[in-house]
Amino acid sequence: MDKLDDLVTKRGLSVFARIDHAAGANKIGKTPHPTQVLIFGNPQAGTPFME
Repeated sequence: MDKLDDLVTKRGLSVFARIDHAAGANKIGKTPHPTQVLIFGNPQAGTPFME
């Protein structure tokens, strides 16, 4: 995930969030595979679509 984060940043995109799903599962006593979600994009390009 660190490599993807670096690549996204180097390409000029913004990383909005990095969510660690496994950490949440650990809080309830589960031991899943390491699972993360990286939310990234380009606000200048994406905002008009959301509007």
